[in-house]
Amino acid sequence: MTVHVATAKLPGKSTLATKTLRGCVIDYNGRLLSVLEKDLPAKKNDFQPKFTIVPARWSSALQQIGSAQAWTLAIMILDESFRLKQFKRRKEVTLSKKVTGNIPRNTKIRVARELEKHGLIRILQERGQQTLRVIPLL
Repeated sequence: MTVHVATAKLPGKSTLATKTLRGCVIDYNGRLLSVLEKDLPAKKNDFQPKFTIVPARWSSALQQIGSAQAWTLAIMILDESFRLKQFKRRKEVTLSKKVTGNIPRNTKIRVARELEKHGLIRILQERGQQTLRVIPLL
C-alpha cells in the first residue's frame, strides 16, 4: 500500500505556512492520499496606480497655486484616495510618512492649508504630533 501526501494552501492571515488546519485521508483508486490543508502567509497590498486622473478643477487650482510641492501632495492625495476607494471604502486620507514620503511635516501642513483655501480638500486634523487627515473634495 502506497500513501501519497498532498498539501493544499488556503488563503489566510497567518504568517505560519506550516500551521495545519485540517487533514484527511482519501482512498483514490486503491491509493491512500493524505491531504493536509495549510494556510498561506499574509499578502502585502502594495497597490501602485499606473496613472492618476486629475480633475479639471484641481488642475486649474493647482496652476493658480504655482507650487511644485502642491502638485506633488495633490497627486499623492488623489492616488491614496483612489486606493482607499478600491480597497477600504473610506473617503478620509491619512497623510502619513508612508503616503507622502520625504515631504517635511511643516511643508505638508502649509501646502494642505493652501489646497484647503482653494477648495480642493478639507482638513480634519492637524494639531499636535498626530498625522494629517484630509478629505479630497472631488
